[in-house]
Amino acid sequence: MKKLRIGIIGVGGIALGRHIPSFLQLKDLCEITALSDIHVEHAQENAEKYQIPHVFSDYHDLFSVVD
Repeated sequence: MKKLRIGIIGVGGIALGRHIPSFLQLKDLCEITALSDIHVEHAQENAEKYQIPHVFSDYHDLFSVVD
């Protein structure tokens, strides 16, 4: 079965405290392929921390790499 490719828009407290950790626990079913935040430096830091390959400052660009 192919993994669902997920993108997260906004890398604030909820994303860092709940969404990212929860999706990482479901690694057999899905993978986080992109983060988007208007503070792109913050998104980039967390993408590196969690090994997420794509970072965008405009959430519209995220749709090209997620399901």
